[in-house]
Amino acid sequence: MLGMTSSPVGSNVKWRPRSLLSAILGIVVLLPISYQWGESEIFYIQIMVFLLAFVVCFHRKRFLVITGLDRQVLYYVVWILASFVVNSIASTIAGQDELNQHRFLSLCVFGIVFLLPYVVGRRYFKSVRDFEWFFRFMLLSSFGVMIYYLWAFAQFGFGDLYASREVMFQRIPMVIGFSSALAFFYGIGSRPPRLYPLMVFVLGTTLVGLSFTRAVYMQVLASTLAAIIVVKRYHVVRGIAIVAVILFVLIAAAVPSAWEGMGAIAGRMRTASNAFVSVVQSGDDVESVGPDESSSLRLLIWRELFQRILDNPLRLLTGFGQLGPSYIGGELVSNAGAAVSKYSAHSDYIDVLVRAGLVGSWLLLTVWWTVVRHGFRLWSHDRASNILFAAHSVALFGVAVCSFFHESTRYPLFGMYFWFYAGFVSSHIDEKKREREVLTVRHS
Repeated sequence: MLGMTSSPVGSNVKWRPRSLLSAILGIVVLLPISYQWGESEIFYIQIMVFLLAFVVCFHRKRFLVITGLDRQVLYYVVWILASFVVNSIASTIAGQDELNQHRFLSLCVFGIVFLLPYVVGRRYFKSVRDFEWFFRFMLLSSFGVMIYYLWAFAQFGFGDLYASREVMFQRIPMVIGFSSALAFFYGIGSRPPRLYPLMVFVLGTTLVGLSFTRAVYMQVLASTLAAIIVVKRYHVVRGIAIVAVILFVLIAAAVPSAWEGMGAIAGRMRTASNAFVSVVQSGDDVESVGPDESSSLRLLIWRELFQRILDNPLRLLTGFGQLGPSYIGGELVSNAGAAVSKYSAHSDYIDVLVRAGLVGSWLLLTVWWTVVRHGFRLWSHDRASNILFAAHSVALFGVAVCSFFHESTRYPLFGMYFWFYAGFVSSHIDEKKREREVLTVRHS
């Protein structure tokens, strides 16, 4: 395992051979390099490194105690398998063998991309000090990725939403917002405050602003507010105000089109809210509400998927057995008149509802709740050694907000990190349980 001094988290780390794999994991875990296979992104580098870590994990003998989080994950996996079997039988009876092929592929992705990282996180790290070495290299890698995207913006230009997605694509801003929130809390929560995480936060927040992605704006805002509430320091608020002013001046000076972009964002948000209210109150067609193509298409997709689920009430409980939304909904016509047949749910919660039903959604939410609550509870007891957990809880709180409008855990790049971290949380719960048992034996 990693060798570290006995001082609190944040002290210098002594290198050992096993540290190299931790550093590699940190570097690649959020690295947005993938191979495009049809409509899917294959993050092959992360998969290979997790497989290597998996082999290392089981090479070392370590007795594990089943935790409450382990049981929650187990219940979720069992339900996924049960939903898969029931829906596969129904499709076979209906002669829909092609759907079963897609369903099986989706199940394999769930096992390799999500469960594998959980097992690695559960067995690989033995203590918080081990995990911090991985975390530091993750921040370093994220900083490098942010520098690259800033350079790409400078080369490509600073335009509207769709021009920005030529640089960062659709879901990368959510990942950058997540790593920025991690860096922000890690920087302000440390004593004394750390400078380099705050540099990551400033750069990441700048990129989020340039992405013109409203959901990620709400994500970063939610994480920042959560950080302020948790830390409860006046100078944090003052520091945020200073950073916000600096960012505003830099963006306004370096990117003249940012002024027009802010107006475009406000207009898109007004159009989206008007569209949602109009559809809910009057049932009007989304196409007739307004010109916001992104929002109108998202509402079309949600209405189509909900209708498919409600057509068969049993699907509301079981879902479609890991079958993706693009195989459930019919072809849609966008506001601009374009036919759309392959699409995602544009919401992590709706995606899980389609794949696993209400039961699966509830089980996954319990996992989310346990993981996020763990960091907040530890922070209230011992801040110095639990800052990494609190930072993740703050960042995940923001992602939970963004998940209403984008895939998060179903997006492999972030999903692998989430399940990997969830595994480490379970490992930490296991470690604390062992410590309590040892203390109980000594005092008896």
